[in-house]
Amino acid sequence: MLMLLARLLLQALDKLVRMPKPQRSSQGEQEVALLEELSALVMNMLPSADPLRLVDLLHSFAHLGHNPGQGQKGLTEICSQLRNRVLPVLVQSDSELLIINLLWTVSRFTHQGVLRADEELFITLAPLLTPRLHLMQFSKLAKLAQAFAGMRINSWVLMDGISRAAYNKIHAQDFDPASVTNILSAMAQLGIQNETFFGAIAHRLQTQPQLFRAQHMVTCIKALATLRYDNEVWSFGQQQLSNRMLLTACSRHMTLNMES
Repeated sequence: MLMLLARLLLQALDKLVRMPKPQRSSQGEQEVALLEELSALVMNMLPSADPLRLVDLLHSFAHLGHNPGQGQKGLTEICSQLRNRVLPVLVQSDSELLIINLLWTVSRFTHQGVLRADEELFITLAPLLTPRLHLMQFSKLAKLAQAFAGMRINSWVLMDGISRAAYNKIHAQDFDPASVTNILSAMAQLGIQNETFFGAIAHRLQTQPQLFRAQHMVTCIKALATLRYDNEVWSFGQQQLSNRMLLTACSRHMTLNMES
């Protein structure tokens, strides 16, 4: 019965996660009411739910930007259950995806440090992931970096390993500007330095700016400035963004002229 309930909860949450944002926005009050009901069910299930399915449930809540524990007391209870029941199972399961999802979820629940979460989860799991970083996809590296940055946990060994692994992928065919941006932003939040990695990103920005969306370019340049790296990149980025804004304005002007 409990497994069936967990499966139904996960289906309901997954439906919300997949719903387009405009559609979700139009159902704001209904979504809030539904999330509160689902939150109450999940909190009641914490002591007895399947550990791995619990990670999936909480991960879906995190994607929706909702902490089912509501506040500090609830988050403390969630972390207690994760540490005592889920952590041993995760270590045995050896699933890097579930481990990363768990850390990212807990970090999201803190709302950028407004609430306190159990750092022991991060300290315990980081050594399990560090040897595998060079094999991880860009998206996993970025998610892991975001998790530690959101918790303000400066694990230099892990973050240095993430930047090294990302550097090796920067010139590969599967280059992912969004993930690189998130990694660089996380490093800026934690003050982690890696000149080689910064140089590779700066080179990409200057030689292939078309690969980066405007928001990614802004975030990268701000992060590099925070890390006090290369003022030339800052000037170049400003020029690129100005050119894009000019092109956008011209395009809109031409469209209006054609319609009139």
